[in-house]
Amino acid sequence: MALSSNSCDPTDESAPLVPNTTTNTNNNNSAKPISKYPPATGRNVLAFVLAFTCNLCAASISLFAIFAPSIQHDTGLRIMDINCVAIAAEIGMYIPVPLIGYMADQVGPGSVGILATFLFTPAYYISGLVVQAYLDKNHGLEISTFAKFLIHHDISVLSIAFFSIGLATSALHFCGVVGAAKVLPQYPGLSISIPIACFGISSLWQSQVVSKWFTVPGEDGGHVKIVQVFNFFAILYILTGFVSYFSTHVCLPPKPIIHQDKLGQPIVVSNNSQTLLGSDDACDTASSTYQSTDTTLTAEEPDRNNTYKRDPNTITLPEFFADKTVWIFFTGFVIATGPLEMFVNNMGMIINTIPIALRKAGPVATHVSLFSLFSTLARLSMGLMSDVLHGKVPLPYIYSAALLCTAALQFATSAGFFTVYDGGSLFSVLSSASGFAYGSCFSLTPTVVSTVWGLESFGTHYGVFILGPALGATFCGYLFAAVYQNAAARASPGDINNMMSAAEFVGQKLARATASIMSSDNNLSPEFNNAQCYGLKCYQDTFLTTGVMFVTAAVLVFSVYKFYWKPTNRMA
Repeated sequence: MALSSNSCDPTDESAPLVPNTTTNTNNNNSAKPISKYPPATGRNVLAFVLAFTCNLCAASISLFAIFAPSIQHDTGLRIMDINCVAIAAEIGMYIPVPLIGYMADQVGPGSVGILATFLFTPAYYISGLVVQAYLDKNHGLEISTFAKFLIHHDISVLSIAFFSIGLATSALHFCGVVGAAKVLPQYPGLSISIPIACFGISSLWQSQVVSKWFTVPGEDGGHVKIVQVFNFFAILYILTGFVSYFSTHVCLPPKPIIHQDKLGQPIVVSNNSQTLLGSDDACDTASSTYQSTDTTLTAEEPDRNNTYKRDPNTITLPEFFADKTVWIFFTGFVIATGPLEMFVNNMGMIINTIPIALRKAGPVATHVSLFSLFSTLARLSMGLMSDVLHGKVPLPYIYSAALLCTAALQFATSAGFFTVYDGGSLFSVLSSASGFAYGSCFSLTPTVVSTVWGLESFGTHYGVFILGPALGATFCGYLFAAVYQNAAARASPGDINNMMSAAEFVGQKLARATASIMSSDNNLSPEFNNAQCYGLKCYQDTFLTTGVMFVTAAVLVFSVYKFYWKPTNRMA
C-alpha cells in the first residue's frame, strides 16, 4: 500500500533521526539503515565539554595509596584494617557497575551524577570526622559522644564511607562517559575516548594538589593533612555533581518513540517529538514506512521476502544478553585486559627479579607514571583514529592488530628482552607499550559497544563489559603468583641471601603477602613464603601464557566481526 502524495515523507531531511531502510533488490535482498544524526551544535559541544570535565575530577579514589600512611599515622589503625577499607572501596567501584550503567540509561546520566554527589560528599566528610576524632583524642581534647561512636566503630564507618566513595567514582565516571557519548554521537570515537582519558588525568592533577597544598614536608615523604583533604574533596564533588547534571540536560537527544508492527517488530517512529506534533495519521504511518527500489510498504504490509535492520538503539536487554556475540567479544575483552592489569599490579615484583648489582630499570614509580601517561595518550589517539578511519578500516581490525602487537610484547618479555638483557635498561619500553595497549583496550571497547548495540542502553551494556578487567586480573594475578612462588621455591638459598637490599626486602615481603593470599595450601613452609625470586624463571611461563591469551583475544575480535557483525551489517 503506497502513501498518498500529501502525506509526510519519511525520508524528509527535517527528521533525520527516523531510520528508514532502503532495500536493494539487486544486492541479495540485504537492507541497510539510513542512520543520520543532526549536525553537532554549540549546545552539544558545551554539554560534551562539561561532561568530560566531570571525569577530570572523578578519580580521587586512586589517591588512596597517598592517604593510607597518613590515615594509619593519625588513627593508629593496623595495616590489615587499612586494607579492609581499600577492599571496600574496590568492591564499591566494580560490583555495582552494571546497575550504575542501567540507571544512567533509565534515569539519565545527569541524575547519576547527582547520586555521585550525595555519595561522595557525606562519605568524605564523615571520613574526615573519624580522623579528626582520633586527632582530638590524641591531643587530650574532650570529644563528643558522636566522636566516641566514630572511634569505637572506626573500621565499619570508614569501610562504608569508602564503599560509597568507590560507588560514587563509578557513578560520576559513567555520568561523564554516557553523557558525552549521547550528546555528541556524531563522533563516537572521540566522544567516548576523551572522557575515559580525562578519568586517568584526574588522579594526576589531584595528586599534585594534595602534594602542594595539603602535605607537611618530612623526611619520610611528608604527612598528608587528611581532614583538610577530605573536606576539600567533599566540597569539590558538590560542584562536580551539579555540573554533571547540567551538562547532560543541556542537549541530550530525546528517547525514540517505539511502536510495533503486526509481526511484533519494534519500529522507531520518531526521535523528536516535533515529528508527531500536528501530524495526521498519514504522517504516523509514514514514520514507520520502509522503502524499496520498486515499492513502498508500510508496517501493515511488510515485505516478507526482504529483511530490514532495525536501529541498534531499540535493542532490549533480554536481546542483548541473548546475543552470543556479546559473550564472544566480552571474552576477548577479559583475556586482553587481565594480563595488563596483572602487569601494572606486579611491575615492582618483576623489576625486583633483576639482581640489584645488575639492575638498570630505574625506580618503579617512573614506570607507573609511564604506564599511566601512555595509557592516556592511547585513549585519545585511538578515539581519534576510529573516527578518522571510520568507513575505511573496520574498527575490529584496528583492535585485533593492537592485540597482536601486544602479544608480541608479551612473548618478548617471556624471553627476557626487557628484563634480563642489559639489566632491564629497556624496561621503560615495556611499561610504555603496555600502558598504550591498556589505554587502547579501554578506548576501543566502549566504541565498539556503542556502535554495535547502540547508545540507548549504552550505560548498561558497557557496565557489563567493565566487569571484565576484574575477572581477567583475578586469573592472571593468581597465575603470576603461582609461577613466581614455584620459581622461588626452586631457587637456592644463596641466590636470595647474597643479594639483599631494601628493594629486595620490600619485594620479599610482597611475595610473602601474595603467597598467603593466593595460595590454597596453608601448610607452606616459612622459607617458601619468604623466598625472593630472581631471573627469567620467575615470570617466563606467565608471559608465555598471556601472549597466547592476547592472540586468542585478537582471533575472537576478528572472528566476531568477520563472521557475525559484518554479514548482518551491524558494523561497517
